[in-house]
Amino acid sequence: DVLLEDEESVIHTMNELEKKKVICGYHTIINWEKTNKDKVMALIEVDVTPERDFGYDRVAKNIYRYPEVDTMYLMSGKSEFIVIIYGRTM
Repeated sequence: DVLLEDEESVIHTMNELEKKKVICGYHTIINWEKTNKDKVMALIEVDVTPERDFGYDRVAKNIYRYPEVDTMYLMSGKSEFIVIIYGRTM
């Protein structure tokens, strides 16, 4: 499809939408097969005991400080946390 707008107009509109926080960011999709980087993802269940006066907050902060940790979810059920990590190898 064609926008029927010149490039300068599109750039101006995008800049205005960014300033108004309508556009809040851009996402990158990487074709890992065309890179020389190995990358693996792991989903890990973590069992922890909440701390008196702090609950799960300090435990979660300690886990999240590792650079490999991408996402954490507090769960109900068998495990307290699900942690998604990325690394170069298993």
